[in-house]
Amino acid sequence: MNTSIQTAGTVRTFSDLPGPKGLPVLGNALQINNTHFHQTLENWSDEYGGPYAITLGKQKAVIMSDPKLIAEALRDRPHRFSRFGGLETIAEELSFSGVFSAEGETWKRHRRAWMQALSVHHVKPFFEQLTAITARLLKHWERAADSGESVDVQADLMRYTVDVTTLFAFGVDTNSLEQDGDVIQEHLGRVFQMLNRRIAAPFPYWRLFKLPIDRKLDKSL
Repeated sequence: MNTSIQTAGTVRTFSDLPGPKGLPVLGNALQINNTHFHQTLENWSDEYGGPYAITLGKQKAVIMSDPKLIAEALRDRPHRFSRFGGLETIAEELSFSGVFSAEGETWKRHRRAWMQALSVHHVKPFFEQLTAITARLLKHWERAADSGESVDVQADLMRYTVDVTTLFAFGVDTNSLEQDGDVIQEHLGRVFQMLNRRIAAPFPYWRLFKLPIDRKLDKSL
């Protein structure tokens, strides 16, 4: 992204922004927990305000938490603001590049397709099925509440997301909410964990050699 940002009528360069102090060459890479990447960024936002700056190896990033600044950045995409430098390349290596990771003209094409797919005309007929899946989640939580059983909300919401997405995108009801085992969730969790790990890596080591966790990723993909 551009190395300057305007806030409150003033223009500040990347070096003017506050942020966590990092190590030479590595930057802040070793300070990030790959499985709780978002929480690390939230904690830094509480400490340094916003926007603030971090570096991961050679990559520089400006982190924003102010809704007004985020809205401005989204409006100015993809020309003035872009995502993390290595995200598009890493996503392509993992074979799931799309609107989530694309930039430039590719992002524009993906976005147009998704805007059409998520239009009222296409989504409205899906409402009844979405309601049924939501009722399935509610029933699962009500049973747990009646029996005094604790639930893993994050895991349940991931199952819910998988059920909604696969039905909407592929016409298949996986009903993972009512099935034992977390096969799909386990693979998805590993993929996104490794995406965060590779974004934060000081260099793309996996192109030279693979660790056991990288081989597990290949299996999940």
